[in-house]
Amino acid sequence: MKKILLLFLYFPFISFSQDTDGDGVNDDVDNCPQIANSSSFKTLITDDLTATHVKVDSLGFIYVGDRTNSRVVKYNPDGTEFTVVAGGSQGSGADQLDNHEGIVIDASGNIYIADFFNNRVQKWAPGATEGITVAGGNGRGSAANQLNYPNDIALDASGNIYVCDRDNHRIQK
Repeated sequence: MKKILLLFLYFPFISFSQDTDGDGVNDDVDNCPQIANSSSFKTLITDDLTATHVKVDSLGFIYVGDRTNSRVVKYNPDGTEFTVVAGGSQGSGADQLDNHEGIVIDASGNIYIADFFNNRVQKWAPGATEGITVAGGNGRGSAANQLNYPNDIALDASGNIYVCDRDNHRIQK
């Protein structure tokens, strides 16, 4: 039996990047993947939002990128209560987002957001009312300190930020 530790599924506008309860994918019989424990699937969140991405932190809190409302929302593990943790209106201010794409959460609870149309990566500390620019933010372009529609980000164990700089066809560190 082949097991995969990280589960990655793709649905239009939603990507799941982590399986927090240890489920695996089994594909040893008919080349058709099956998810162990699939009977436990249930709808958690049905609020009026346009969910473009979702992440789950180590405590099980669910972070949803809501593009329609230009915000990132943090739900409790059962999806019944939420708090806006970044953004809330469309624009280029430190407290705003514009068509944000990928998000990632570090071990300290900081949220990093690929702010697509603002050509920057914003870092929001827990409880902050505005983010700080940690990459890009110098106008759209191809210089080392510029981004051109960043659409995804990742962090490594040392805290380095990797940015998928879409229209520059590069990954920036």
